[in-house]
Amino acid sequence: MEYKWTVLSNTTLGSLLAALDGTIVLISLPVIFKGLGVDPFAPSSFPILIWLLLGYGV
Repeated sequence: MEYKWTVLSNTTLGSLLAALDGTIVLISLPVIFKGLGVDPFAPSSFPILIWLLLGYGV
């Protein structure tokens, strides 16, 4: 139990960075769609959005 604060701080930092990375991807989605040449508001681009979000999460 002597490493409990190290484990807690590493887990907290990892969770914070994962949330930050997810936020960065959500903010940059319009630029990603523009780079792919896809209209983000078209219903046919919904599968691309899902692939981007889930692929990044993996």
